[in-house]
Amino acid sequence: EAAQAYFSDVTFLFLGGILLAIAIETWNLHERIALGILLLIGSGTTTLFLGFMMITAFLSMWVSNTASAAMMLPIGQAVLDELSVGSAENEAGDQNTSESGTPPSEESTPLDQSAAEPSNDLTASTASSATLASVKEKALTSEEVKLRKGMALAVAYGAGCGGVATLTGTPTNLVLASLLGTLFNKDDIISFGLWISIGFPSACLLLFFAWLWLTLVFDFQGSLPVRLWRRVCRSRHQHYDVNQHERAARVKAFICQRFRSLGPIRFADVVIIIVFLTFVLLLFFRKPGFVSGWEDAFPKNGDGNSYVSDATSAILVTVVLFFIPSTWPFPKSRFDARDTKRSRILEWDTVHEKMPWGVILLLGAGLCMAKGAVDSGLSCWFGEHLSSLGDLDVNLVVFIFVFFITFFTEIASNTATATIFLPIFAQLAVSTLHVNPLRIMIPCAMACSLAYMLPASTPANAIAFSYGHLKVVDMVKIGFVMNLIGIVLVMFLTNTLFSVVFKFDKYPVWADQLLSGDSCGLANTSTSTNTTRLV
Repeated sequence: EAAQAYFSDVTFLFLGGILLAIAIETWNLHERIALGILLLIGSGTTTLFLGFMMITAFLSMWVSNTASAAMMLPIGQAVLDELSVGSAENEAGDQNTSESGTPPSEESTPLDQSAAEPSNDLTASTASSATLASVKEKALTSEEVKLRKGMALAVAYGAGCGGVATLTGTPTNLVLASLLGTLFNKDDIISFGLWISIGFPSACLLLFFAWLWLTLVFDFQGSLPVRLWRRVCRSRHQHYDVNQHERAARVKAFICQRFRSLGPIRFADVVIIIVFLTFVLLLFFRKPGFVSGWEDAFPKNGDGNSYVSDATSAILVTVVLFFIPSTWPFPKSRFDARDTKRSRILEWDTVHEKMPWGVILLLGAGLCMAKGAVDSGLSCWFGEHLSSLGDLDVNLVVFIFVFFITFFTEIASNTATATIFLPIFAQLAVSTLHVNPLRIMIPCAMACSLAYMLPASTPANAIAFSYGHLKVVDMVKIGFVMNLIGIVLVMFLTNTLFSVVFKFDKYPVWADQLLSGDSCGLANTSTSTNTTRLV
C-alpha cells in the first residue's frame, strides 16, 4: 500500500511537467519567450515590472516556482544594470559638459563622430565594459535600490501567483488532487481542465493586485496607479520623471539587442513549442466538463473510472522528446545550419541532473502519511477535537482555516502544510460540518501558496532575497499586506467562482467514502439540513 502512493497519477503528472520544463530550460526557450513578450508589452518602468510578473507567472504555470524565479531574475538584473549604465553615462556627459562649458547641441553627435573617424568596435566594447564595471563598483542610488527591490519582489510574487493557475504549477495543488483520490477513493474529482477554470482567474486577480501593490509601495514615477492614488489623496507632490522616455528607449534597445543575440529560432525550439501546445490541449480537453473529452473514446474499468488520466498525456508527449533529434534530420535544411553536433532534445544525463527527485519522493511520502492518518483514526481524532467549530457558520470556519494556513506556511513547507492539514479539514467537513469537502480543502490548498512575507517561506522568495538588495523587514512589511490581499481574494472566490464550478451547495455522494473507511464509527447518513445530496 505504501508503494502505491509513489506511483500515483499525480506523481507522473508532476514528472511529465518537470521533463517539459527541463527541455525548455536546456534550450533556453524561456529567455526567447520572455524577451519577445517584453518587446510587445513595453519598456516603461511600470509596464516593465508588469511584464516580468506576467512572464514569470506564465512560466510558473508549467515550471516550478523555483525554476521560473531563477530563470527571470538574471534577466531582470541585466535590464536594471543597463539602466544604471545609462544613468552613469548621462551623469558623465553632464559633468563633461559643465567642465567644458559647451552645450550638448554644439558638440559633435555620435553620427558626426562616426563620419569623421573610423569605427572601432573594440574601443566601444571596452568603454561599455568599463562603464558597466564602474556602475557595479559605485554605490547605488536610492532610486536604483528601489528598482532592484521592486524587481526582486515582482519576480517572486509572479512565481507564487502563477503557480496557482494549474495543477502542475505548485506541489500543493498536486497534493490536493492526490489526497482527494486517496481519501475518497474516486479518480478525477479535480482534473487539470477543471482546476484551470478556477486557478487561472485566481492567478490573474492575485497578479493584478500584487502589481498594483508593488507599484504603490515603490512609488514608480509617472505610473497610472500612483497618479490616481495621488489624485485621490490630493497630494501636492505630483512630479514626473523627465528621463522616463529616455530610460524606456534604452531598455527597449537593450532587450532588442539581447533578443537578436539569441539568433534565429532553432529546430529544437519549434519541436518544444509544438510538444508544449499538444501537452496543454491534451490536458485541457481530456475531461473539460462542458463537452465530451477525448478520454470517452477509451474503455473504463469496473469502477467506472477511465484507464487514461492527466498523467497519460504528460508522459506520452514528454517521452517523445527523448527520441526527436535536436537538429533537422534531413539534409539541406534551413534549420540549424550552424549546428554540427547531433543530439536528442532531452538527454538522460541532463534529466538526471536537473530532476527534483526529492520533491517526487515528498509527494509520495505525503500520500502515505495522509493515508496512514485516515486508516489509524488520527484525522478522526483531530476532527472530534474540532467538533466545536460545527456551531459556527461555514464561511467563518473557512476564513479561520485560510487565515491560519496563510501564516503557518510562512514558517513551514507549503507541501508539508497541505499534506498535514488537508486530511484533517476533509474529516472535519464530512463528519462535523456536513458540507462539501471541497468547500474547505480548495481555499486552504490555495492558501498554502500565499507565502510572501519571509525569505524562507518559498524557494522563490529565497532566490529574490539572495540578490542582496532586500532586507527581511522589507519582505515582512510588504508581504504582510500581500497575505491579507490573498486571503480576501480567496474568500471572495470561494463564495463566487469556486462555488459555481464545484457546486458547494450540494453534498456529493463520494464524500461518504471517507466515513465508510475510517474508525470513527460515524454513520453515513448524517447530512446537513442546508445541503442537497448530489446523485
